[in-house]
Amino acid sequence: MKKNNYFSRLTLLCLSLSMLLSSCELIDIVFIQKADTVNPHKLNVIYFLPSDMEPHLEYERRLSGALRHMQGYFGRQLEQNGYGYKTFGVQEHPEIPGYVNIKVIHAAGDHKDYPYSGGGNKAVNEIKAYFEAHPEEKTSDHFLVFIPVHEDGTGVPFYGLGKFAFTRDYAGGYDMEKWVDGEGFPTVEDKWIGGTIHELGHGLNLPHNRQRVSDDFIAMMGNGNSSYWNQPNNIKLTKASAMILRYNQLFSSDPTIQFYEESPVVEFMNQRVYADSEYLYVQSKFTSTVPVRGAIVYNDPKTNENDADYNAITWANGVIPTFDGDSISFKMPLSDIDEHFKEHPFSLRLSLVHENGRIVTTSYPYSFVNGQPNIDVNEKTYLDYDRSNWTIAGFSSQEEYAAEGALPGLAEYLLDGDYDSFWHSGWKTSPPKHPHWVAIDMASQKTIHGISVVQNQKSTNGMLKDFTLYVSDDNENWSTVGDFTASNSMTRQQIVLDTPVEGRYFKIQTYNSYGGTNANRISELAAF
Repeated sequence: MKKNNYFSRLTLLCLSLSMLLSSCELIDIVFIQKADTVNPHKLNVIYFLPSDMEPHLEYERRLSGALRHMQGYFGRQLEQNGYGYKTFGVQEHPEIPGYVNIKVIHAAGDHKDYPYSGGGNKAVNEIKAYFEAHPEEKTSDHFLVFIPVHEDGTGVPFYGLGKFAFTRDYAGGYDMEKWVDGEGFPTVEDKWIGGTIHELGHGLNLPHNRQRVSDDFIAMMGNGNSSYWNQPNNIKLTKASAMILRYNQLFSSDPTIQFYEESPVVEFMNQRVYADSEYLYVQSKFTSTVPVRGAIVYNDPKTNENDADYNAITWANGVIPTFDGDSISFKMPLSDIDEHFKEHPFSLRLSLVHENGRIVTTSYPYSFVNGQPNIDVNEKTYLDYDRSNWTIAGFSSQEEYAAEGALPGLAEYLLDGDYDSFWHSGWKTSPPKHPHWVAIDMASQKTIHGISVVQNQKSTNGMLKDFTLYVSDDNENWSTVGDFTASNSMTRQQIVLDTPVEGRYFKIQTYNSYGGTNANRISELAAF
């Protein structure tokens, strides 16, 4: 039976459904591509052409068909994972309906100048230079780069470099008529589309990961890329991959989100990781300067030094874990981890997926011992109490003199939230020697788990070193909590008590300082 042209049938479909659809639909044997969502950002599709080559025949038709197919694949995968039908946008060809606008960038060198090792980075630099000269043509932060295969077979193969995905164009390959007509599987020249989907995934922020034992599919970002061409219905994205894409620049219809710009500051308040004979548990509570929209746990067996995370078995927020915005809880069946991996050391990675597409990860190593993960993490970090109504209850001395252009060293500056101001023990007239002390009134009775200290930001000289902590209910009768040593770091540090204490007042009495001086200079004091 003679084949109909892929895009001729597309035109017929558009004409017949023009009263129903606002944009054309492309139908293939595996997926139905729905009308494109409105994406303010579009994938930059590049045909990077070495100076000694011409584009392969009908590259625009063939690659446009492949890109439409990939749009359908990603859209269906997000839909099946519960995120609705969302896919990446592409620029339409300015002259040919249904075709994708593929930007040809002429390389500075010939095909031998872009080998496997280093060739991709060289191409990235040239592509970036092109868009620096033509910024109006750049449509997003993500790039899919096709490089035509030379007849000698050399050139950059499939891999990802940051937000750049590299793939090859094969003469006569990527012909989606073989998929659309349903007359059997594509030929070997067309099998590379699975590798292209996989590498595009890397260019869209996806790491490698593997399916769980109970999953009825092979993960595309694992080893599914090589078999997609002959079993496409069995190669899928894990929920972890789908969730990352949900908060990707190309999959968002919200033009107000500044993707990737702000680096989130995350503080893990409580981190609990442990296991029994059936489950591995991860529980965490955190704060973040950028909203967190989901979480992923990767259990990655290190079968060798170069296994590239292909075997990382994932759980993502959804049915299995619970998620309410600032805490997560995972309960992961050990039976979902392949038995033959359990002889290898593992890395557990907890990744928080943020609204702006950024991902923050913390990790812990573990191994299986007698069939059970040998891991027990119990870390706590506390938020400081609100100090808005706290006052200074007393001090041994303070420095009221201020040099020109400087602040005095008043005790009240310990509570002002300004790291550039500080309490300075008296020094102008008859400076006292150690010990120095300062007491804080928290305005009400509180449970004190410890204190936070921010050292002077100007110099290490005078920074708090060894001190005794006291608590009181009335600012007269003081109980000794213990002796402690602060570090000379300029970052906020928490000194956690072994046993919490109760009190309205707390006091520190210093015995020495960094730099060997008799004075103390401390920027901030708080309790938690």
